[in-house]
Amino acid sequence: MRGSAVTGNAELGVVIRTGDELTIRESLVADTLAAGDGSYGVGVACSASQAMTLSNSVVNSSRTAGVIVANGCAALLEQLLIDGVAPGSFYTYEGETLNIKETYDGIGDGIAMNDKASATLRDVLVRQAARGAVVIDSCDGTLERVRAEGLRFGLVMQSSPGVSWTEGANEFRGGDKDILSDGMLPVPGPPPMPED
Repeated sequence: MRGSAVTGNAELGVVIRTGDELTIRESLVADTLAAGDGSYGVGVACSASQAMTLSNSVVNSSRTAGVIVANGCAALLEQLLIDGVAPGSFYTYEGETLNIKETYDGIGDGIAMNDKASATLRDVLVRQAARGAVVIDSCDGTLERVRAEGLRFGLVMQSSPGVSWTEGANEFRGGDKDILSDGMLPVPGPPPMPED
């Protein structure tokens, strides 16, 4: 996908599903709306052991998360602006019938990584994320020249000793704390997708 504009989608702007590999370049993902119940509204989501490259692009005006990298996804995020992530909600599910187990409200993360995903973030700017600018839980990766501002946290690191972030001219700012390294915050994953 190159030179595209994805605007006004509900629940998810762009999603990389099982069996897919996607490169997004020079594109805009904007004004992603929450679902009817106020959940999600995520700009870009990659999960299920897929690969994603998101570069020279803008993700603007999302809810819950600007970009989600989860469930074993391998991602390269470079020369990327994520601007404006409003508070939203997400669910955790149980069983094959996907019964809602828990609801988490007030979540607004610029980049949310979890569940054994890996990512390289290079030349990334995150602004105006309602909770955390970059939130990483149980993942590997590298952060280089990342400037990230969250209204509560700049960088949240949870159970992710394999992430390299202390070098490479990174700058993290948060209203409550610039860097939270011992948090236990709920981290959003993408909503379940219907079977084909």
